[in-house]
Amino acid sequence: MKVVKVIYITGDGRSGSTLLDRILGTLDGVSSFNEIKQLWTRGFVRNLPCSCGERFNECPFWIAVFSEMFRGSDSQSEIRRILALQNSVDMTRYFPKLYIGVYNDIFQKKLAEYRDVLRRLYFAIARVSGCEIIVDSSKHAVRALILADIPDIDVHIIHLVRDVRAVVYAYKKRNFIVPTGRWSRTYPAPRTVLAWLVRNIFSELLATRLPYIKILYEDFARHPRRVLQELVEEIGPIAGKQVPFVNEDTIYLGRIHSMSGNRSRFSFGTTRVRLDDDWVTRLNSTIRHLITLLAYPMIAHYGYTEKDFFRQREKSELGHKEKERRFIFKS
Repeated sequence: MKVVKVIYITGDGRSGSTLLDRILGTLDGVSSFNEIKQLWTRGFVRNLPCSCGERFNECPFWIAVFSEMFRGSDSQSEIRRILALQNSVDMTRYFPKLYIGVYNDIFQKKLAEYRDVLRRLYFAIARVSGCEIIVDSSKHAVRALILADIPDIDVHIIHLVRDVRAVVYAYKKRNFIVPTGRWSRTYPAPRTVLAWLVRNIFSELLATRLPYIKILYEDFARHPRRVLQELVEEIGPIAGKQVPFVNEDTIYLGRIHSMSGNRSRFSFGTTRVRLDDDWVTRLNSTIRHLITLLAYPMIAHYGYTEKDFFRQREKSELGHKEKERRFIFKS
C-alpha cells in the first residue's frame, strides 16, 4: 500500500460526527474508526472496550495493528513516548504555531518523531483493515495539519458544523454508557461556546491548506441520503461510490473497531437517521439568548440566526403536536 487516504472530520463534539464517520465507512474500500486521536489513552492506558465488544487488549484488530506497528519492540516504553509526544505537539493550543510554521528546533524534532508514529499507525490500520481509505473523526484541526505533512498520507477535510445552541444542550445532558460503565462528560455553557468557536474557526482555516468541504449537521440529518451522496461526490478518494441507504433516511451499520466517539458506536444494525432538535423547545431561554450573544458572528456566518431558530421551534412544536394526535388516535 503506497498511499493512505484519510477522510478527516473536523468541528466540535456532539455534532453527529460519529454517525457521519460510520456512514462513510459503509462505502466500498473505506473503513470507519471514529476518534483515532484517543486511541492511546483509551486503549493502552485505560483498556476500555472497543466498539466491537472486546476490551482493547483483547480486540484481535488492535492486537494485529500494534503487532504490525511495533514489530517486537518494547510497546510499553514506546506508548509512554508516544503519549508524551502527543501532549507536546498534537494539542489544539499548538494549532497557530503549526499553521504559521514558526517553531524552534526542539518542537521540530518532536514533531518529526510524532509524524513518524502517525505514519506507522495509519499505514498499519490500513493494512490490517484491508482499506486504503480511512475515516477519522478526531475533529481536532491540529492533527489534520500534522497528518497533511506526512509523506504518502493524503488528507481530505470534512468540516461538520452544528448550531452551537444544540451543542450546548447536548453537553449539558448526562448519558450512561453501558459498555464502558461510565457517564458521558458534561460541560458548562461558556466552556462549550468557547470550544465551539475555536474549533470551528481553526477548521475553517484548514480550507487554505487542504481539500475541504463544509457540511451542516441539520442538512445532513434532515435529508441524509441526498446530502451524503452529494458530499461523497465532492471528495476525490470516494467520488463515484454509492452510499448504501435502504431508503431516504435508513442505512445498515455494521460493527466497527472504535475506541472513542458517541455511545452510538456500540450499536449496529438498521439505523434511521433523524434530526435531534430537542434543544429548540428544551434549552433554557436565558441560556439560549446568552449563547446567541456570545457567538453571534459565527452563528450568522453559518446561517443559524434567530429567525431560523423561531422557524425551527415552530416546526418542532408542530411535530410534537402531530405525535400527540397520533398517540391519542391510537389510544
